[in-house]
Amino acid sequence: MLAEKNPEVKKAVAKLMTLTEDEQARMVADARDKMRWDIESRERAAKKEGWTEGEANMLARQLTRRFGPLPVWADARLRTADVAQLEVWADAVLDAASLDEVIGAPPERH
Repeated sequence: MLAEKNPEVKKAVAKLMTLTEDEQARMVADARDKMRWDIESRERAAKKEGWTEGEANMLARQLTRRFGPLPVWADARLRTADVAQLEVWADAVLDAASLDEVIGAPPERH
């Protein structure tokens, strides 16, 4: 009611409403952007995980064909390696004379 009678108050109320709406719009946009980023991030992680698993499976098949059945420790080492390491091992399998030359020596037993 005061805003209707006083032009300065009316102007201030209008400005406040605009700022409030802009803030709410910004918050909505930020939330939408965060949700989109989260979804894309999860999709990238799932894709990378699938890629890593595929690399490990392919290398396991190559190693098995070249050196025979894989010991448990070797399979575990493949399953915990990252893509970069798997790629290095995949290149090494072509020239290696033994499994140890590709992925290293088995862990020492205590």
